[in-house]
Amino acid sequence: MAKDIWLQLAGVLFATLCLSVSFKISETTRFPNSIHAVAWYPWILFAVACIFRSKTVKQWICYGLLLFFALFCLFTAGYPYFILYLVFLIGPYMLALLIPGLPRRF
Repeated sequence: MAKDIWLQLAGVLFATLCLSVSFKISETTRFPNSIHAVAWYPWILFAVACIFRSKTVKQWICYGLLLFFALFCLFTAGYPYFILYLVFLIGPYMLALLIPGLPRRF
C-alpha cells in the first residue's frame, strides 16, 4: 500500500517537472520584452472599457491617462509583434463596446 502511494507521488512529481518546462513556459524567459509587452494588454482593455463607462470628464481624463501610460509602455517594450496584435484586439473590442447592450449580453 505504501509503495503505491510513493509510485503515485513519483508520477505527480514527474508530471509537475515536465509541465514546468513545456508549453512554451521556458520559451518566454528568452523574450522578456514580450512578457513586458503582453502584461500591458489587460490595462489597455481596462482603460478602454472605463473610458466608455465614464460619467464625468475627470474620470475620462484619469482613464485616458492610464490608457496613454499603458500604450506608452507597450510601444516602448521592444517587442513590435504585440503592437501589431493591438490593432486586431482593440478594434473589435471598441466596436463591441460601441454597440449598445452588447457588453451586457456577454
